[in-house]
Amino acid sequence: MRFLIFCSLALLTGQPASAQTTFSGENLLLRLPTGFEEGYQATRGSDTISEYVPEGETVEDWTRMLTIQIFREAGDADPVAYLGQLGTALSEACPGSGGNLLGQEPVDGLPAAAAFYVCPAAEQDAPPQEVFLTQAIAGRDALYVVQIAWHDGPEQDELRQWIAYLQEAGVCDTRRDEMPCPD
Repeated sequence: MRFLIFCSLALLTGQPASAQTTFSGENLLLRLPTGFEEGYQATRGSDTISEYVPEGETVEDWTRMLTIQIFREAGDADPVAYLGQLGTALSEACPGSGGNLLGQEPVDGLPAAAAFYVCPAAEQDAPPQEVFLTQAIAGRDALYVVQIAWHDGPEQDELRQWIAYLQEAGVCDTRRDEMPCPD
């Protein structure tokens, strides 16, 4: 099993996370989906973004894309408010778009929320719609956002699998006994 572990945006794959890293502070823990590879990674100020696409695809030409963003200056942010702002930005960029808040289940005791957004094709002959499933987790040190996007929308079974995937996301913190990091 491969894992993504984001502390200082250190990407770990291949071995269990504990065999490859010494944790420090707060960390986003997330398994890298089978068949996905990194297509893009950047740091802007204290924020980071990483994009993963199915093997053989690119961030310019993809069917599915996993995006992980870490906003380090946004610790203790309101995940519902963030998702609302995301929905507003999407409605401005994509006329006819819509979304729904799916839930507000805490992640490792931290506030979290998930939402589903749809951006329809602008014209009849345009490329297919884009669909987004997004989870925001408000850590003490950062806001963690994990999003899967589809160009053509998921089938119900695939959507359920990705919802389960988002539910696997975790946060650990070496400074808090109630949020232990893997050994």
